[in-house]
Formats: sequence, C-alpha cells, structure tokens
Amino acid sequence: MTIYKDLFEKITERYSVPIKFSKNCEANTFYRVEDLTAEDVNTLSAYLAKRTIDVLSPEEPEILVEMPGSTIGLAEAVAEAINDEMGKMPKVISLNEFNKGNGARSATKGKMVVIINDIITTGKSCLEAHSELCMTGAKVGCWLALIDRTFGPGPVSIVAAMTGDPVKLLD
Repeated sequence: MTIYKDLFEKITERYSVPIKFSKNCEANTFYRVEDLTAEDVNTLSAYLAKRTIDVLSPEEPEILVEMPGSTIGLAEAVAEAINDEMGKMPKVISLNEFNKGNGARSATKGKMVVIINDIITTGKSCLEAHSELCMTGAKVGCWLALIDRTFGPGPVSIVAAMTGDPVKLLD
C-alpha cells in the first residue's frame, strides 16, 4: 500500500462491471488522476523524485521523457522536485517532440533518461519508447508513474507512488 493512500482513494472509482479503457484493456478499477490538485501532484512528485534519485544513484536523471496523454504535468512537477533535491534541473521533452526530427533524438544520446507516464498500464507504450530511446543512444534508467498497473518486470525499474489494481488484457 502507498503512504499516500488517501490521495489515491479520492481518485479511485470501482465498478462491478469491467470498464473498457483502451482497445486491449478493461478493469473494474479506474483512476482519475486529473482530479488530483496541483498540491497533490507536487506532493507526489517530491516522493517520486526522491525515489528516482535513489534508483538511479550514482547516476543522475538528465532528461525526463513524457509519454503522450499526460494530463497533469507530472514530468514538469518531477523535474522541479528533482531540482529541489539535487540543484540540477533535468530537461523535459515529450515523446511526441522526440519523434519529430527536431534534434531531440540527438539530445538524448548518452544521457540518463527517465520515461514518465501518469499511469503505466501494460507497459507496451513505455517499452516501445524505451526501445526507441535506447536505439538512439539514450540510457533509460527507469520508468516513472503515479500508478503502476503493469504485469511484471520490464527492462528497468518502475518508480511509482502506488501499485494499482490489475487490468485484464482483451484478445
């Protein structure tokens, strides 16, 4: 259980009939992260920043790559919290910017990168981003999310404030 149980409880919806929330997933539990206040996001970001720094030590996070669909500004909030902890502001780029051919790919070469998503469900999109970043020379140190709903270990540690209820994969 999380030390921030009350924060997550206020954004958790439970249903007796599963809700389909993507073409391949359904679940009886849904998390409305958009209902978190800015203060909530900052509190959780401070916690996630400390955990990320610990996981990556002795290396330091240099670039935070925000996955598409983030609704709460988690990457920016975590960058600020890392800056508060270390006195170094990691650069934040969106995965969409990384894929535009605007120099973001070369900026990640040799850098310690953290992939950030509000909620990691199956990990498929993070795994694809991870592979793409590594192919351009980035060092992906961990994946970061408010809520981790993945099915198991990935290529790196997942830093999360909470482990969410499982999802059911559809065909």
